[in-house]
Amino acid sequence: MKSLAALALAAFIAVGAAAPAAAAVETGAQLVSACRNLIENGHAEGSSGEPCKQFLIGLIMPQQETLTMGEPFRAERLGPNQDQKACFDLPNQLTYRQFAQHVLTYAERQPDMTSRPAHELAVRALEANYPCDPVYLQ
Repeated sequence: MKSLAALALAAFIAVGAAAPAAAAVETGAQLVSACRNLIENGHAEGSSGEPCKQFLIGLIMPQQETLTMGEPFRAERLGPNQDQKACFDLPNQLTYRQFAQHVLTYAERQPDMTSRPAHELAVRALEANYPCDPVYLQ
């Protein structure tokens, strides 16, 4: 499963990596807005939904290079005191639209996350939908 996920993710990133940089998304509120725009208007280059797409690519690409096959994606230094960890196992396929919907649903259930960094909101949304084995959080 992980090898298929890695191949799919590599293809996913290769397609998105050629796109020009979209507007910076730094806060949870900005990510929610960008992902809502992606759901409503798509993610074509120059669209208001493109920053959500580019955010996902930027979130995954750095870990893709260091990820050990069979291990989940991990994030550290989360939470108000930067003392929390999270991890998630990506499915074999994750579309930009699915990612955007995960972000919106999670933010709706946890509205305080919109005041947190976008990275934290995205990781928590993915963790809620694709939890990893808790052993990876130790």
